[in-house]
Amino acid sequence: LTAPLLVVHGTRDAIIPFAEGERLRAAAPRAELQPIAGAGHNDLFQMGGRAYAEKVAQIVRAWTATAE
Repeated sequence: LTAPLLVVHGTRDAIIPFAEGERLRAAAPRAELQPIAGAGHNDLFQMGGRAYAEKVAQIVRAWTATAE
């Protein structure tokens, strides 16, 4: 995968272990890993809060700027 990729993964995910998010990040040269401390599989937004939303917005803005 050569497209930009943001991997958002909870550090306490009991469904897909955090190590899998790290492996995905390592496999994609343009990927960035955004760990959400203490989050599980379905509570990323609640646990990440404003910082999570701001990080996603920052990444999307950067991708948009490079596409123009």
